[in-house]
Amino acid sequence: MIKNLVLIEIFVIFLVGIIPGLLAYYMGGASEFEATMKGLVPNSIVMNYTIAIGLLFFGFAFVDRRFLKKTDFSNALSWFAFAILAQVGAGVLTILRIGAGIFFCLLGLWAYHEPHTMQIGNVAFLAGYGAFMFVECVLLAYAHEHVQGWRRSKPQPLSLNHINSRQPRR
Repeated sequence: MIKNLVLIEIFVIFLVGIIPGLLAYYMGGASEFEATMKGLVPNSIVMNYTIAIGLLFFGFAFVDRRFLKKTDFSNALSWFAFAILAQVGAGVLTILRIGAGIFFCLLGLWAYHEPHTMQIGNVAFLAGYGAFMFVECVLLAYAHEHVQGWRRSKPQPLSLNHINSRQPRR
């Protein structure tokens, strides 16, 4: 399962990040690539927020699995939280895929056109950040599939009365 997701993520990142970057570079040069990169990749605040949302998802999943008691209320609350995070996760996943593709595209173009200007610190940053985004893409894709399956198998709508009473449903 995870091997398939890795392969799928490689192709998706290639299609949504690397190909647009390469097309922009070969059609308009460095200035067009830079404009495309600025248009596709959000600023650092949004990128960091995107990564934080992904980590929040994993943190919530860990707390849910390890520490929450399996009452009707906690199951309903988990279902509701995962429903929200799954919807947000789809957008987060797209942003991370584009970002990873652009980072790898930039690294490849740099290595191809100006290998003599490459410095180990800059290469490590681009490769490391791109790899981190790629790994997070694979994990989020796996989690997204898992949550979608879990939500379909256990539909538990959350009512506001249930939250306010904090009493287990019977």
